[in-house]
Amino acid sequence: MTVGACQRARRKLAVLAAAALLLGGCGLAGEDAPVFSLEWVALVSEPNSNRNNPTAVDLVLVHEAAVEDQIASLSAADWFRRKGQFRRDFPSGFTVIGWELVPELAIAPRALTEEELENADGAAPRAAFVFADYFTPGDHRARLESQEAVRIRLGPDDFTIESFDPPN
Repeated sequence: MTVGACQRARRKLAVLAAAALLLGGCGLAGEDAPVFSLEWVALVSEPNSNRNNPTAVDLVLVHEAAVEDQIASLSAADWFRRKGQFRRDFPSGFTVIGWELVPELAIAPRALTEEELENADGAAPRAAFVFADYFTPGDHRARLESQEAVRIRLGPDDFTIESFDPPN
């Protein structure tokens, strides 16, 4: 092999190594990268929400695929009944940010912290769900899409999720 051919082979190898590192960092080389992001959250409880009763609301940030599959199928009643067992079974599989709102209460928009978004191992969430503990029949669950800011609006019989522009 000539000196020029050897140099071309080394350059080609260096380019391939760099590409592999870049692809690995992006999650394109088979890594199970997080797919969910959220920066702000706000809540509004309308008059007569949950038939004029306080409503527990959990924002569940899921970090493990096995947990995501199980949580995705739960109703809010199941979630609130089984949450303790999930914590024992998957101690770093998810994090929960919870509130309890009475009717006509609003929680101002607030930025989520890194500590809230990451699990104990520092992993970012791959999915997120909202559960609201209503007295009316229904699943009362929503899967969130990645976005900058969401408002959870509690109504008389169920809740809705809406995007909003966060404060400057």
